[in-house]
Amino acid sequence: MSHLNNRNVVLTPWCDTKECEAKVKETSGLETKKQAEEGEINLTGQAKTLCVPLDAAPLSETDKCFHCGAAAKKRVLWGRSY
Repeated sequence: MSHLNNRNVVLTPWCDTKECEAKVKETSGLETKKQAEEGEINLTGQAKTLCVPLDAAPLSETDKCFHCGAAAKKRVLWGRSY
């Protein structure tokens, strides 16, 4: 999440489940609120999947979802809405 908090777009292996994406959105939203309350970096929005790159490197059998650790099904770009 630290890269997303620095306003970067991040390419990650992902399990491709709605539950995992919802948890990432929830977690990033809570981080946004916490940082705003503490006067740190002013972030807006929640992290979300942006797209599935057509030219992403293929996954190996050992690739795991960056968030939940389940087997990765694809690579996706994540970012925040601003």
